[in-house]
Amino acid sequence: MRHGCAIATGVVMLALCLQPGAPQAQEEKLQWRLPATSALEFERTSEGDGAQFGYFEKKLLLTGGQFGPCGITERICRPDMPGTDLLARLVLQLPAKPAKQGFKWNATFDSTEYRPALNLLPDKIDLACTQDGTRDYAAMNCTVIRVRGTGSDPEPEKPKPGEPYKPGSYNMQITDFVLEAELFYDPENGLPRGFAGTMTAKAPGDWAQKERKAEFQYQLARFEVSGQRRVLDDHVNRAIEKAIANLRSDKSWRNVRGSAALVAYTLLQCGIKPGDETLDAALLAMVDGPKLQQFGHLYHAAVIILALEAKVVPEAERIANAQGIAPGKLVRNLTPEDRKLMQEKLDYLASGTLADTPGLWSYGPENKAVLRPDLSNTQFAVLAFAAAQRCGLELPKGVIKAAGEQVLQFQQVNGPKITRVASWNEKTGKYERKGKPTEARGFAYHLPDTPKPGYAGNTVVEAYGSMTCAGVCCLLLLADMVESMTPDRRSAEFPSGIKTWRQNCEFGIEGGLAWLDQNLSLTRNPWTKDNATNYYFYLYALERTGALAPTEVLGEHQWYSEGAALLAFTQPETGQWHDLHDTCFALLFLKRATIPTRTRILTGK
Repeated sequence: MRHGCAIATGVVMLALCLQPGAPQAQEEKLQWRLPATSALEFERTSEGDGAQFGYFEKKLLLTGGQFGPCGITERICRPDMPGTDLLARLVLQLPAKPAKQGFKWNATFDSTEYRPALNLLPDKIDLACTQDGTRDYAAMNCTVIRVRGTGSDPEPEKPKPGEPYKPGSYNMQITDFVLEAELFYDPENGLPRGFAGTMTAKAPGDWAQKERKAEFQYQLARFEVSGQRRVLDDHVNRAIEKAIANLRSDKSWRNVRGSAALVAYTLLQCGIKPGDETLDAALLAMVDGPKLQQFGHLYHAAVIILALEAKVVPEAERIANAQGIAPGKLVRNLTPEDRKLMQEKLDYLASGTLADTPGLWSYGPENKAVLRPDLSNTQFAVLAFAAAQRCGLELPKGVIKAAGEQVLQFQQVNGPKITRVASWNEKTGKYERKGKPTEARGFAYHLPDTPKPGYAGNTVVEAYGSMTCAGVCCLLLLADMVESMTPDRRSAEFPSGIKTWRQNCEFGIEGGLAWLDQNLSLTRNPWTKDNATNYYFYLYALERTGALAPTEVLGEHQWYSEGAALLAFTQPETGQWHDLHDTCFALLFLKRATIPTRTRILTGK
């Protein structure tokens, strides 16, 4: 965890701009640094929804981990991004260099770096920030910072004659953009108390909207600021207790086998032992419950295997996993009944691999002719295969090799080259990048091909956060399963040699980790359509990535401490995050449920 790291809430940009030796006003405490585990929630108090700039959400959640020395570092914007995100990136923008004197500074916001949000802002916006005394705000005497932003685009790329305008398809020209905003913060504790202002712009031409205008006002509603591990652990433990209590009181999973399997697996990973009334009910319902739907046939079979393994994980290993420590050895003592059930589900998964794409899965073996393989089902099949192997079951020959070859087909062919973050340096308070530059290449949900007859899905595929985590985890697990095979079994799986297969997996892992380095977010599922789809599912996938890689840092984030603080902060009083499944995924993240690989995969070489 970062203690008192140089990550600030952007509203306190004055604090970051001033360095030791710079002039400071008397009685002003402007050297605040908030750790990445800080969380602040603002509520919109202005009327209107800001539709001219996307829309303004009712709430704006900010975390210390979103901010770097030059502003918000999350670059996950989309053409349909909410206007609230625009505000966060403009009003809270920090200058690239610290101010040398006084309380005035200038900065430039380059929206072209935040692809592809080009139809909402000019390419470049000049920002001027000044201190403007103090004023009462929200019943507090707050320091006022004024921000003025101006900008215009170059000539736009216009549609071809007869072609209709499509939002997000063209970089239309935006002129006369003006942002006027006031920021209010408490100099005694450095917390931003609110911000308000207006944005206006023109978009000339008869092919696009001609004028934009929006007013906004947000006020701090609640916050949690802590850089101490003990405090974070207390928050996390309370969140886990509340969520487990919610699972105990929830009756919905008792009639749905797939949901019961997920609840059983989650409770086991939370340290609940057989003999517990709720756990025993879930273990029974996952096999004998009246319904199969809702969590999916293949997901259901895979999670049953995970739950059966979790029943026999020794307590010492579970504690080590929760601390991010790989155990020295794995002990799995299944009962004959559980081994028989696990073999049955393993056979089901083996039969579910698609005929024309062996090594990939979709929603069960039924109606395979019209199913399109997806990386989500595939990752759960791979997770189950790894668990079955750890429990001593023999894996079907050829499936692991085929899965490694096929999973790579979900990955982008190329991407920008970056040097990945290797570690966090406690002494310098900075992240350190090492190794050779790597192309950042994410993973998509579907293969980029034409769907089978009878499938009505979208043929357009894009890489995004949860699927990139899924792709990386699949390759890490598959490589580990191969290394765990006996020499004879490995030769049978790879009769023509393993070198090329292993190199391709390594290349895919590195590209996926580089994509996460560049795009990682703890507040969003990056690059999904609304930046929020399957958010908790994404966090669980992120936890698996961190455990299997293995690494405590992904990009400029200490993924566990930041994610755990955010989950604890956003948990409702009921203990449930969104719904039953999301609550399980959040718990699996908080408990660091993934079993680290036995053979560490060395990447970056």
